[in-house]
Amino acid sequence: MSHPAPRPRIPEVILHPERVPPGRKGLMVFLGSLGWAIWFHLMLPLLALLAWILGIRQFKLFVLSDVGRTFHTLLIYALIVAASGATFILWSLYNWLRFRHRDRRGSPAQATPGDLARAFRLEEADVRRAQAGKTLEVDFDEQGRIVALVAHVPKSDPAP
Repeated sequence: MSHPAPRPRIPEVILHPERVPPGRKGLMVFLGSLGWAIWFHLMLPLLALLAWILGIRQFKLFVLSDVGRTFHTLLIYALIVAASGATFILWSLYNWLRFRHRDRRGSPAQATPGDLARAFRLEEADVRRAQAGKTLEVDFDEQGRIVALVAHVPKSDPAP
């Protein structure tokens, strides 16, 4: 006897976060932030040891002790960032000037019943009946292909 696969034990509230009351949502954010703060505080000595091993002292010794050279390096970085930004802005301006009055994208053609019939391997008459129906029942085979359409056509309203 085979047992059905167990369903995951996920509370419905996780699948629908809009159902969580605002007060509880705020409490969850506060508790999460508090947990991260405690974790970070506990890991701080380990991070300090790791920084010491990786050479933070060397950074202080070589970068912060020679302020002129550090300023020169930062100036070079700033010039590179400014040149990259200017290139991006000029390229955007070029594209805007070139394409601002052209709309090469058009609306796609509306699918006809014949197009839908070919796409779903149906008869065009079945597609027309399905489009005329108010509700539609669709049956699929094992491969996901449509095998039957049952359209429920509304009865015409009686004249008053």
